[in-house]
Amino acid sequence: MGKTRDILHRCGKVFNDHTGTFYHDLRKDEQTIDLSPKMSMKGMSIEAIADVLEVYLPV
Repeated sequence: MGKTRDILHRCGKVFNDHTGTFYHDLRKDEQTIDLSPKMSMKGMSIEAIADVLEVYLPV
């Protein structure tokens, strides 16, 4: 699903569906982000979650 994007021409600010939400400025889609707490509650380690979601943890 594409995000709608609105631009205020007077000031040039850009807003979208995720502005002001937890998902704002995240690079993964909502479904991927929503999976991580579910996996954690099932007992998966942070490393295992990162591996499954194909994200990299800072060293």
